[in-house]
Amino acid sequence: MEKLNTIPTKAFGFGLGFLVFDSLAMVCIVLFTGIALFRYSKIWARARTLYFGLVLLSLWSVLNWIDMVIRHTNAEVTYAYILTDCFFSIIRVVSDIFTLWGTLHVMIRYNVLRGRDVHLRLWILGGPLWFLGIYHVCLRFALAISWLSFADIETINKIAKAKNAFEIAFTALEFVISLFALLTSGASFLYDDVRNYMSFACLALWLRSFCELVITGELDRNPTRLNLTLRTRNVTYHLFSAAFAIFISYAIPKPSKRDPLLNQENFAITRVRDHVKKRISDDTKQGQNTAANIATVLYTPERAEPAMKTEYEFLRHKYKDWTPIYKWHGESNGQYGSSKL
Repeated sequence: MEKLNTIPTKAFGFGLGFLVFDSLAMVCIVLFTGIALFRYSKIWARARTLYFGLVLLSLWSVLNWIDMVIRHTNAEVTYAYILTDCFFSIIRVVSDIFTLWGTLHVMIRYNVLRGRDVHLRLWILGGPLWFLGIYHVCLRFALAISWLSFADIETINKIAKAKNAFEIAFTALEFVISLFALLTSGASFLYDDVRNYMSFACLALWLRSFCELVITGELDRNPTRLNLTLRTRNVTYHLFSAAFAIFISYAIPKPSKRDPLLNQENFAITRVRDHVKKRISDDTKQGQNTAANIATVLYTPERAEPAMKTEYEFLRHKYKDWTPIYKWHGESNGQYGSSKL
């Protein structure tokens, strides 16, 4: 018997109207991804994760558009063409994770310029998302290969059920995280001019994840209307992805604009530096005596501003292992002097 992956066939299309909508959404996503990259600034380096997700989203939209053209023209392909959906799903899943993860990074950057535990907290959210996403993509490949290799129908059903379960779990977790992002998107007080853009971007992410959750559940419960369900999924995903790309490209301040959080941080650093230098100078009598331990030197004043408290905490963590250079006053060759030990 000839291998199934070499047998010619034709991919089914979704219609001209769908292709036009897909084209408009693709252009919108690519265009506003370019605008976001053009507005990139080094002081917003934490947004690089988001930008990478947007680039992957643009790549997926272009590849998906090419796939739609092939389907619309009824071009001849082999049955192995079903593997293209598996490869596309890799880009899509990674894009979903990076856009959501990057959005959280930007929201944290709205309020915290530096934070030791930021990455750890995000990994607590992103780690399970990575696991579920990668696992369900692997099962998607396994399902396609099992079809092409004429595997036993029970084996195919088991793989399909596992794939659907992991996909539903992935979309459910994505829905929860995007809901959290939406509920906390308006918490910034230093960036009021871009806060609304972030809120609308998070709303688009949440609506996209909500539709994905509903549709994946429908595909698992009622796969008979596959063509209609897949068409709905593609439309909703493109619609809300385009909306997200539009709003998120303006949710990050322009590079030329003065950053209020950075200015606040620089002011706090200057005040803490001057305060610590004065404290050391007073305690050591301008370097003649041994300085106090680092915890005492970097003790946070009770009336310090929040930015200064953050800076003191950062310095204590960074220099916690430092010890003072002890001063010794004693005889050396018949003379008294001081030496460093």
